[in-house]
Amino acid sequence: MVFSRRNAVVLLVVLLHGGVLWALQTGLLHRAAEVVVPVQVLAQLMESPPAPAVAPPPASRPLPQAPPAAPARPRPVPAPPAPVPATSLPPVPADAEPDRAPRVAPVPPSAANPASASAVVVAPPATSAPTPAPATPAAPQVVLPSSDARYLYRPLPVYPRLSERRMEHGTVVLKVWVRADGSVDQVEVETSSGFPRLDRAALDVVPRWTFVPGTVNGVPQRLPVLVPVRFDAPQ
Repeated sequence: MVFSRRNAVVLLVVLLHGGVLWALQTGLLHRAAEVVVPVQVLAQLMESPPAPAVAPPPASRPLPQAPPAAPARPRPVPAPPAPVPATSLPPVPADAEPDRAPRVAPVPPSAANPASASAVVVAPPATSAPTPAPATPAAPQVVLPSSDARYLYRPLPVYPRLSERRMEHGTVVLKVWVRADGSVDQVEVETSSGFPRLDRAALDVVPRWTFVPGTVNGVPQRLPVLVPVRFDAPQ
């Protein structure tokens, strides 16, 4: 339709120009004013029609956002099945055969934990008697040497004359080591009499004594013994 209108306008303009030329040739100049009016109309017709108004696009609405996901709650852990006492087993008859395996009884499901329906209870085996502790070895029997036998050789110490004049007296205790054959091996003062002369007199005579040897479990051994030597005041 737009193309046909333009062709018509062009054809009309050509005709007008041809008419103007014909009017000039024929002397019809007074009609020029009449021709001007159609030119304005033709100019308006030549203008392109206004473009159709385009409606603005509707404002985009914001997309609804999804609500934040709620945090995952921890799954509850089922409680362990409650232990069933061993007393729930049925009593075993007295005439049961000993070579058969012990019978087990299913435990009824618990209301708090249904998963325990498949649990079974077995009576624990009888504990064996504790092994007695090994007996501790007996202490060895020790018999100390002795100088009380009458057949022993025991010379008496000599009372020092100076101690006798000065009225020195007392008891000296000697520690004597006796060999397995009864002879003296070593002598030392365990407790002094308070007078060196009396202690020396005892140390000089006791090494010559003989003793009944001491024994350990009946076997003679070298053992020590305490021997007191008393010096009485002269009358």
